[in-house]
Amino acid sequence: TVAVFPFVFSGADERLRPLGRALAEMLSTDLAQTDRLTVLERVQIQALLDEVELGGSGVVDAATAARGGRLLGAGRVVQGQVSGSEARLRLEAAVVQVGAGGQSGTVSQEDAGQRLFEMEKALAFQVYERMGVSLSPAERERVNRRFTENLQALLAFGQGLEASDAGRHGEARQFFQQAATLDPQFQRASQ
Repeated sequence: TVAVFPFVFSGADERLRPLGRALAEMLSTDLAQTDRLTVLERVQIQALLDEVELGGSGVVDAATAARGGRLLGAGRVVQGQVSGSEARLRLEAAVVQVGAGGQSGTVSQEDAGQRLFEMEKALAFQVYERMGVSLSPAERERVNRRFTENLQALLAFGQGLEASDAGRHGEARQFFQQAATLDPQFQRASQ
């Protein structure tokens, strides 16, 4: 069982802050493409983060992630960070083993922001590898499917996730509608 915590945004361009939630949602979806992993729902994770007042702190150390994972019943926690700017983004994810004293392994991708979607997929495959999960060709193909290729739609989606997690559901609906308008093929935003 895997819990993917929201990624912490530490870049200078505040417009990119919603990538933290959006990337965690994308990675959760990618990790759910095999029946060998059970990925916990975002709302369960957010409820725990709110309960222990970690939602705003970023949950960055392995000990805290392991404790949160135990509370959620997860064997592994993935926590990440987004840094940089649209010109150069860095995605980093730590896979924390909950029952092994918080042992973790970190994977990362860095490239121009216009390659964000390729970077996220590469990061997902690295996380699978770090967890020791070999994917079949069909699973790899499912992981390679993309929510969207429109950065503005993804940012609106991330804003919707932030609003939803904060209990502002009307505002969340507006952001999700904006994402779906920016990319009519973005089914996740329409749902």
